[in-house]
Amino acid sequence: NSTGSNRHRTRYCHAVPAFNQDIYITLNSSEESSSAGISGMQTCGSICSCPVCATQKMTRYGNDIRKALAYAELHNLRPVMLTLTARHTRQMTLKYFKDAFKDAYNTFQRHRKFRDIKNTLNIKHSIISREITYGSNGWHYHMHILYFVPASSVRHAHNKTEEVISLTSLWLTSLELNGLDATEDHALDLSSGKKNKVYLAKLGYEVDSQGDLAYELTGNDNKGKTVFDLLRLAYFGDLFAESLYCEYVTEMTGHKWITWSNGFKALFEDIELDDPDLPDNQVLHKWLHIDSWTWNAIARLNKVHVVVKCAARWRDKKRLRQLLYQLSDEWYNSENKPITGKVK
Repeated sequence: NSTGSNRHRTRYCHAVPAFNQDIYITLNSSEESSSAGISGMQTCGSICSCPVCATQKMTRYGNDIRKALAYAELHNLRPVMLTLTARHTRQMTLKYFKDAFKDAYNTFQRHRKFRDIKNTLNIKHSIISREITYGSNGWHYHMHILYFVPASSVRHAHNKTEEVISLTSLWLTSLELNGLDATEDHALDLSSGKKNKVYLAKLGYEVDSQGDLAYELTGNDNKGKTVFDLLRLAYFGDLFAESLYCEYVTEMTGHKWITWSNGFKALFEDIELDDPDLPDNQVLHKWLHIDSWTWNAIARLNKVHVVVKCAARWRDKKRLRQLLYQLSDEWYNSENKPITGKVK
């Protein structure tokens, strides 16, 4: 949406050429697994409203978490995950639930009892990850916190220990003091001894058999819908999903998704991950130049995805140029009025 004369930055993502850059369709050399893209365009960098930029940013966050896990292994530290949730209803706005949850967490982590348990576990470092989905009971804001503790402390970090019972009681009290509540069985979970891939999955990342990392843009029936599930529904005309998407973007712009304990990132920033190199036939190369006049028509018609998909499917410059000419004519003969309707 626009505020006054200012448009949201996502309106310019892959719609405006980058400064002093030419626009190209990029294509790989594989006929069997053909893929295409766009180069020379501005991106918005919005993590809460743009699925393209969010994927890139969240994957970078994920790789930092992988480095942290690698650092922990080198220094005989073990990750322990604390998950905090609260009961929520469809009547709660995202702002109300998020703010109350954050206040409850501040109450929780400032309490003397929590500091005593941190000392008992001898926690060295931590990473906090926030997640938000929308389900049958409305907005679900929750936290996953990875604590890194010496191996000797892991025996304390599992359910039904004295520490977990005490933490659960403290979290329930913190929620109550800030206008929220939860059931004792689901309010708090402390888990340890799992593989690193499992921790990454709990934080919303997928790791394939080759070790490549991807961020999960979509939810499921158990986890609820992500903001980009709502965006897709809005694209197909779901007005309620559209209102939820706008509520999310308005409330979450500028929100921190991942935070690190003081000085932790500096300890592992030089660690190199052993990710496999992309096969040569999957590397995207400049394939077809597009002039700015033509690109303006494509962007205003919201047909960027059509052009990229057709490039990957056809792999035929002549045929793709015909599509580009058709889109240009469609826009510039329409008196600059958006035209919906599929290009065949």
